Amino acid sequence: KDAKPVSPATQEIALYVLGIREKTKWTGAELAELRGISLMTAHRAFDELESQRAFPISRNGKRRILSVPPNRREAWESLKPRLTNPVARSLVIQRDYLPNYAIPAGISALSKYSEIAEPDIPEYAVKMNDWNRLVKERDIPIIPAAEQGTVRLQLWRYEPRFSPQNLTADLLSVTLSLRGTPLRRRRHRQPE
Repeated sequence: KDAKPVSPATQEIALYVLGIREKTKWTGAELAELRGISLMTAHRAFDELESQRAFPISRNGKRRILSVPPNRREAWESLKPRLTNPVARSLVIQRDYLPNYAIPAGISALSKYSEIAEPDIPEYAVKMNDWNRLVKERDIPIIPAAEQGTVRLQLWRYEPRFSPQNLTADLLSVTLSLRGTPLRRRRHRQPE
């Protein structure tokens, strides 16, 4: 039986708290502010995470507090069957039209941290809502096929950058976006 996927907001919150190692307790208000979502959305995510038994949720007066379990890998593994690809849509545009807030995603993100080769056509991500606002302001042509001078732009269901310091999209989310994608290792030049 397939596990019912969690909502995009719940997925975003779960991956965000798993990725921040310096903190283990979070309130809905903190997460709402940090992730740019409503407090009601954060509380719905708490409900969903509590029902999945992925994270303990306690109360301190009226405040609900999400606690990150000590074994983050176990939490990730228990949630993984319920997590989905964050990419709602992927398109190809000329590099010149790439928004300045787009960040490396997909294979391009992994290539920054591993021996995986950078793809011939770089991959970037933006939040779908941000893209939709941008295309209302500017006419950005969509290219039918990737070619020299283009990029693949992934439109994500949630904000791909989890911290201003991140140089790429969230790596746990990138992992989810690449399920089933074959990877190719970098080829190193042989010494002469």
